[in-house]
Amino acid sequence: MMTNSEAPSKTKQNELFALDVNTMTRYHLIYIMFERARNMLQARLIKDENVRTAFMRCFSNFALKQLSIDSVPLYETGFFGPGSNDLLEAAYKQNLTDLRPDMVGLSELNPVDGGLISTIGNYYGDIYEC
Repeated sequence: MMTNSEAPSKTKQNELFALDVNTMTRYHLIYIMFERARNMLQARLIKDENVRTAFMRCFSNFALKQLSIDSVPLYETGFFGPGSNDLLEAAYKQNLTDLRPDMVGLSELNPVDGGLISTIGNYYGDIYEC
């Protein structure tokens, strides 16, 4: 729509399509934040792969929640079809079920001097490769 409009560039950006630009900027920032966090986790050397798996489940949970908050653009583009909402809800519920056993461990993460000390005093030692 912006390309087809004959209005001046600043008018298109600041008046006619400002809400659309704002929405797309928000979607883009959420995607960039998700992708960078996931890439940083993938690049880390972690001794216990269960820690990586738990964090990847957290990232999946975040992504599924973002999709459930506003999936209208995915329906409009044809990426989602009939029944996709039910599949999305089922995936979110399954992800929460898979994440549940790791919740206490994740809540206790507090990196201090290369080790992890939980709020109840558990010490987990070094989880990162040196």
